[in-house]
Amino acid sequence: MIKYLLSTLLFLLLTSISPGQQQHLVLSELAEVSLLTLGPGEELYSSFGHSALRIQDPVSSLDRIYNFGTFDFNEPGFYTKFVRGKLLYRLSVQNISGMLAEAQFQNRTLTEQTLGLSQAQKQQLFLNLETNALPENRYYRYDFYYDNCSTRLRDAVESVCGNELLFKGEAAKTLSFRRLLDPYLAEKPYADLGMDLGQGMPADRHADAYQSMFLPDYLMAGFGSATLSREGKTEPLVKNTRVLYQALPVKLPGRNFFPPVALTGTVLMLVAGITFWDYRRGERSVWLDVILFLLSGLVGALLLFLWTGTDHVVTARNWNLLWALPTHLPVSFFLLRKRTGQLVKYYLFGSGMLVLLLLLIWSVLPQKLDPDLIPFIAALAIRSFYISVMQRKQTASATIEVKA
Repeated sequence: MIKYLLSTLLFLLLTSISPGQQQHLVLSELAEVSLLTLGPGEELYSSFGHSALRIQDPVSSLDRIYNFGTFDFNEPGFYTKFVRGKLLYRLSVQNISGMLAEAQFQNRTLTEQTLGLSQAQKQQLFLNLETNALPENRYYRYDFYYDNCSTRLRDAVESVCGNELLFKGEAAKTLSFRRLLDPYLAEKPYADLGMDLGQGMPADRHADAYQSMFLPDYLMAGFGSATLSREGKTEPLVKNTRVLYQALPVKLPGRNFFPPVALTGTVLMLVAGITFWDYRRGERSVWLDVILFLLSGLVGALLLFLWTGTDHVVTARNWNLLWALPTHLPVSFFLLRKRTGQLVKYYLFGSGMLVLLLLLIWSVLPQKLDPDLIPFIAALAIRSFYISVMQRKQTASATIEVKA
């Protein structure tokens, strides 16, 4: 009984000590370091899974999980900072019960890979993480592809292993960063479209096995195939793997009843039909043109802002700006009038030609644009040419009337 009370007191004492105060704790030979991988969840923010490092020592009743994916919704200016790429993430420390509860509540598989680190490497990793968890060190500028909650764990383990650690190349296919995300968004087609739309050319760089570890599944695979070289011997980085919680099978939802291509296809059919009706009656549906060009102009303004007004590297050099021209925004107000000026006519004819060129070279562009956008882009071309041709006819008709 006394032994149990002493053990409980020691556990409470250790878990109440803040990061930094444990920096002088020496891990025992029984201490273990493991990588925890939480499978993808239903919510968009959890679609790609999550990773954390666990350090436990039964001798000192130490069991701490280091999580680099923490942010605060209540931070002043949260949404502004998030959009501008200035939101700071931080390293937080939690216990296994919290992560297990999260896995069970969200029905996400939780896998643990115990790492075959030496005693010195375990100790150094523990000290590094404790130092990193201090209030003055815990914050960092998050980058989805290059510096996130998974890459930080890879780098932390690599920093204590040095040249002993070798990551092999079989863990990833030769896919771009953009294409690596596709399987995770298969059941979220509108989120997939939004991410494709917002990302520029940097997302189409090919990610090698090392770079692909920005995704937790690929980090788990990368650790699983990695080796440690010691005294001329090669050992696997992962000693053993166990599933702490297995997600229960659920009925997969059916394919989206109205996917993005159905939406943009409907827009194209409506625009084509209204344009034919306009042609037959010699008029122009002003409301349609204002909505179409105002919407594309707003999209273009957002994409331009993401490129030039934020710190997001991946949103730069976006070829979607060839059809979502920000200049469509002011032009949409000129389209409120039945008759547009010559300058607007030439502008629309030029933008229509630009869209046609874009569609012709679609398959060879250095950026992979989402094909679901093609019907909407075609609708823009139809109205651009119709307005410019109609304006020409109106000008010719007015000239004839003046001469008469």
